[in-house]
Formats: sequence, C-alpha cells, structure tokens
Amino acid sequence: MVSQPDSDQIRAIPLLAQLDTVHFERLLNNSSLLSYADKTILFHKGDQAESVYLVVTGAVEVIIEDGAVTHKVAMLGDGQLFGELALLNNISRNATLRACGALEVLRLDAGVFFEVLRQNPDLAMAVMQQLGDKLANAHEYAAELKRRIQQLQKSHLVFRSKSELDLTADRQRFLRLWRRNLVEGAADHAEEYYRLMVAAYQENQRVYHTRQHIEDCLTLYDRIKSRLQNPDALELAIWYHDAIYEIGAKDNERNSADLFLQHGRDVFPGPLCDIVEKHIMATLHRGDPLLHIDSCYMVDIDLASFGKPWDIFINDAEKVRMEMPHVPDHLFYPSQFAFQNTLLDRRQFFQSDYFFERYEETARYNLAEYSRLIKRISTDSSMTG
Repeated sequence: MVSQPDSDQIRAIPLLAQLDTVHFERLLNNSSLLSYADKTILFHKGDQAESVYLVVTGAVEVIIEDGAVTHKVAMLGDGQLFGELALLNNISRNATLRACGALEVLRLDAGVFFEVLRQNPDLAMAVMQQLGDKLANAHEYAAELKRRIQQLQKSHLVFRSKSELDLTADRQRFLRLWRRNLVEGAADHAEEYYRLMVAAYQENQRVYHTRQHIEDCLTLYDRIKSRLQNPDALELAIWYHDAIYEIGAKDNERNSADLFLQHGRDVFPGPLCDIVEKHIMATLHRGDPLLHIDSCYMVDIDLASFGKPWDIFINDAEKVRMEMPHVPDHLFYPSQFAFQNTLLDRRQFFQSDYFFERYEETARYNLAEYSRLIKRISTDSSMTG
C-alpha cells in the first residue's frame, strides 16, 4: 500500500533529523510511504535498481535464494537505509529483500536523494557509517559461512557404500573376529551368536539403534583400529553394546554386557572379556573416568552422530525420538535437554584426539542448536497443555 508520509514521523528518523527544512522537504516531496505485510518481497535479486529505501517501522530481511532454499544473511531495522549500493555501483539488485513482520518503508527518489547527500556532509557521513556497518556484517557472515563449510567438509562422516550397508555382508567379519579369539578347545557358537545379533538389531522398536548404527560404528572403528591397544575387544564391544535395547529401560548397557559375558566368558580369555565389558559400560556416558584407554574410542564412536553435518544429525535425533512415541514431548525433550547439557558441560565432548580434532566443533554446534530447538518445543508443548 502506498501513502503520503507523515512529516513528523519521518523527521524523527535519526538519519534525516539533521537535514535543514529545505532539503528535508525536498526529500519528503519526492518520496512515498510503502506498507508491506509479513514475508512480502520488496524486490528480488537481479531486479533493476531505481529507488533508495529507508525503514520507517519494522524490519527487512536480506536473503539469498538458492532454488527452494532461502538463506537469511542480514536484518535491517528502523532508520536503516537500503538499496543504495546497487545505485552507487550501477548494478542490479544483489540480494532479495523481504518484510519481516509488518513493515513501512520510505521510498526515496534516487536522483534527489544523492543530490541532497552531496550537499549535506553530515548526512553523507551518517550514510557512510551505515555502509561501513553493512560491510562489517557482510565480512562476519562470509567468515562464519566459510568456517561452517570447512567444518562440514572436515566432519562429513562418509560411511560405506550402499552395497556394504547390510550387516549380513559382515557375517564373515563377525565369524573371523569370534574365532580368532577363542581359547583352545572352546566350543564355537559364532554362527548362532551372529544370527542373534542380526535379529536383535532388527527388532521392531528400534529406529536409531539398528543395524545401521552398528554399521556406522564399525566403519569408524576401521579408521582408528591402528590406534588401539586391543582392536578385537573394541570390535566385540561395538557388536554387543546395543544388543539389548528395551525402550525406556535403565539397564540396557548392563544387560548387553551380560549377554556378551554369557556368550564369551567360557570361550574367550578372561582379560579380553573384562575389557569388552568395560567398553560396553562406558556407553552409559555418565562421564565416569574411563578405566581403559580404548574406552575413549568406544565412547567417541557411539557419540559420533553428534559430529555429523546438521541435516544428518537432526535426522538421527528424530529417529531417537521415534523410538519413544509413548512419551509426550513435555517429558521427552526436557530429559533430552538435560542429557545434552551434561555433554556440553564437559571440557571436551570427544575423549580421543582423533575425534576431538575432527568432530568437536560440529558436535558442539549441533548440540547448541538442538538445545535451542528443544527449549522452543518444550515451551510450545507447555503452552498447548
């Protein structure tokens, strides 16, 4: 909607308050007041630049459109000028601007505005200051974007090819692992135990703690096994650490460790069984001191999902939520928030240098963003009953 601007309202804008009456009236007589509803596009990137704009009330989002994806790169509020850069550089609009809430802007005739600008050094200095602020913000945004891109490139957890994602393809791997650790004369139940593992990770209640989770863990294990004191112990712990998974139970880790001991106590060396048990119990993630150096890798592998790129991380988080459909949001999310906070409060999220160097920054970013989402969801849930 277009209307005549109110002289007193426009005069109160700090950028124009210093103008003398003659120049102020000239600007006002060559301007119009435009009103926009929320999310209305003022102009698109690539549009021809013809006018300069000044925010009277409300806010304007500066956005970059990439297909169906929209990125907000800046926000302009009361008294801020926009649209002048394209005219100064004689180029088309270099971004799309969109109303954020109800918005009123003053559209100024470009020729008159720049003529008044040349005749008023104080106004020119104020405009230059706003330009400087915009450039500083643009540099900060570019630096942050570059940081995120570099971190995503560094942290992107690429797992095995699609043809290798089925755990049945790892049957021989499990059998070799089991058999090379058997004590002399021990009964070999590797085939039976492998079938039990596959059946366990296919249980209907599982959405995140599935065969795919074990597959992802094994892939990460393959990358760090040369760093381990006892690689076989950690690989056995990966296979068994979520073998027992009852929704809502507090003793899944203990029961999973007991299942391993039931299978392995009489056929493996005692020290090996003790180490595997320690690794499995470390996945309680209570922050207790880890009694074996390889347990640091066990904990980091189990929590590696937090270091994935945001879209993969949030998808995993939703899978965890889907495993507990019987728990209402107002109970589930505060519990998750408390657990996330214990992780954020640690001096470092990942215990080993390998994972810390590669995934720490992304994990902390994901946790902070997810915590904000949880707070919003919890607030919405409490407001709706």
